[in-house]
Amino acid sequence: MNTDCSPRRPSRPVPRQGYTLIEMLVVISLLGVLLTTTGGMLHLLMKVESACRHEQARQRTLSQLEEVFRRDVRWSLTARCSDAENELMLTGPAGSSIRYRIDDSRVERSEHGPGDATTHRERFLLPECVIRLESASTDWGVTWSLLVRHPTIRLTQTSELRGSGMELPIRATSNVSRQSIAPP
Repeated sequence: MNTDCSPRRPSRPVPRQGYTLIEMLVVISLLGVLLTTTGGMLHLLMKVESACRHEQARQRTLSQLEEVFRRDVRWSLTARCSDAENELMLTGPAGSSIRYRIDDSRVERSEHGPGDATTHRERFLLPECVIRLESASTDWGVTWSLLVRHPTIRLTQTSELRGSGMELPIRATSNVSRQSIAPP
């Protein structure tokens, strides 16, 4: 008679019922790497999208300023430029006038009716841009230019487009004769 009470060992191996601790750690590590990489890419995409949105807003503002400036210069009968105040005063029919006042990154346009009452005011904000006003007399009239200097564009933290920036001229020619320009 067999008096051995110990359990019998099966002759073939029993299949495992779960994962080992090392297998679980490898999977968790791989998921951590994937999530970190994905998070970094999402952050960069959001940064690029924000920069594109700002650039589109700047381009839209420049386009609106260009359209209004050209229309106003062509409308004017006389023009007066004050270099000290960086200001351009355009006078049209019936005593109405339009004044452009230029600060470093802002152009303020105000319409004045007879009696110098302000009837409408607009501001064109161009952050990180430098704007200046220039004029040139020709035989057919005066060409007024708003020169907008765009700053150096940063591509990433370590690389950038070299140079002092890009200058975008907004030019308009009026039929104002040379005599109607008041000296600064």
